Amino acid sequence: YATAGVNLVSMKALLYFLDKKINGLPWNAWTGPILMLIVASGAAGVTAWGSRWGLEQWLGTEGLLPHIIQLGGAGTAGLVVFGAIATQLGLPEVDMLTQRIRQKIGR
Repeated sequence: YATAGVNLVSMKALLYFLDKKINGLPWNAWTGPILMLIVASGAAGVTAWGSRWGLEQWLGTEGLLPHIIQLGGAGTAGLVVFGAIATQLGLPEVDMLTQRIRQKIGR
């Protein structure tokens, strides 16, 4: 928890100084997308946790391979859910990332 706390305090301090330096950040424009990304992260976390739990019930906990499958499956499920929600938000950064990924895979 200490690392997360230090990072949050540092982020808040840096945003404060940046806000003062450029005479105001667009807080109102940022609030909606930030809240939606938090919701998307929460949904991805719940999905990853649920899929890991389900895979654990199905595969058991004995051995390395079931653990690898559980972690890989849970990570993939969480990433898919986050990606699905984030692409629907219409954020320019997400759209740029999606476009670059499509260029890389040739679609």
